[in-house]
Amino acid sequence: MGDRKDGDLGRMVWQSVMPESENNKVKSEKLYLQRSDDFNASSLPPQWQWNYQPRVDKWSLTEHKGWLRLYAFQPLEAGKFLKVGNTLTQRSFRTAQNEVIVKLDISHTADGLHAGLCHFAANSASLGIVNEGGVNYLEWTDNDQRTRLQTISSTILYLRSTWGLDGKSQFTYSLDGDHYTSLGQYQLSWGFYRGDRIGIYCFNEQGQACSDSAEPQKKTRGQQGYIDVDFFHYK
Repeated sequence: MGDRKDGDLGRMVWQSVMPESENNKVKSEKLYLQRSDDFNASSLPPQWQWNYQPRVDKWSLTEHKGWLRLYAFQPLEAGKFLKVGNTLTQRSFRTAQNEVIVKLDISHTADGLHAGLCHFAANSASLGIVNEGGVNYLEWTDNDQRTRLQTISSTILYLRSTWGLDGKSQFTYSLDGDHYTSLGQYQLSWGFYRGDRIGIYCFNEQGQACSDSAEPQKKTRGQQGYIDVDFFHYK
């Protein structure tokens, strides 16, 4: 991809037309970048990347059909969001209007679990829940500074991030998917080496750490809680 002449390596270009043909045959449908996911497939589509190497026993697309299940486990370092392992991410785009909405089932959390929607690059911010003593609380985190807010009695939680060309993200939440309440803002970091990432996270700083072997963890993986994700819609 780019401006290339015979015999050289080519040069990057800032914009190009979207590919429309394959093997010199015009496709009836234009190609497009994958963003949204309803988690109905048997595998994760290619827009997703894990932050750190994934643990095969800590996530599933089959245990709750049509949902992504994320099991909580200890991060590499307590209190550091960028050291959380079970974070599924994709790139945040720099366009005029962006909206990401996730729908979470938070009925299977456990004491110490944190889960929700995040942005991260050189800095980080997230909106989600924390379970303390069996009670789910709304939680806002800005660069590892956590603020526990009101209790969440609903088992379903919608989280949303919206931003534009200035990269100022507005986090909001909803209990019904229709009426959203603003909570926190975050400035995306365009110049970070991987760009800004948006994703879904689930971790628990209490209990047993995750070992390199998946087998010993399977019997206890639900003890630190888990969440189910119905969809990740990116407009």
